[in-house]
Amino acid sequence: MDSLIQNETFILTTLPEGRNSVEGRWVYTIKEGSDGAKTYKTRYVAKGYSQVKGIDYQETFSPTVNLISVRALFQIAAQHDLSLHQMNAYLNAPIDCEIYMDRAEGFEAPSSSNGKPVYKLNKSLYGLKQSGRNWNNV
Repeated sequence: MDSLIQNETFILTTLPEGRNSVEGRWVYTIKEGSDGAKTYKTRYVAKGYSQVKGIDYQETFSPTVNLISVRALFQIAAQHDLSLHQMNAYLNAPIDCEIYMDRAEGFEAPSSSNGKPVYKLNKSLYGLKQSGRNWNNV
């Protein structure tokens, strides 16, 4: 949650009248390194199936890479002793419409205003229907 806040992924606000919020959930993963050490990871994702076309998203198409191209890139990097880096692209892509999301479980601080407190997204999250498209358009 700290990295989402630092990245300015959302702001806390109240849900406007007549709008619905997209649900979210925590996803937990245990990754094992080559040395056998376990890393526990968690991320807050959107339940994109609750989005409404025309309100929460417009377009979802995004081009994808062919696996042969990825293999060619790895081969070129290996031949020329190049370093490859991976980045978390979705969380850096600006959102293309107003999306309000339920607050994350465990982070429901009391609100002083009337109305339902929600996150207004500034950037894409995993699970949103348009996240791939938003990242591709950056």
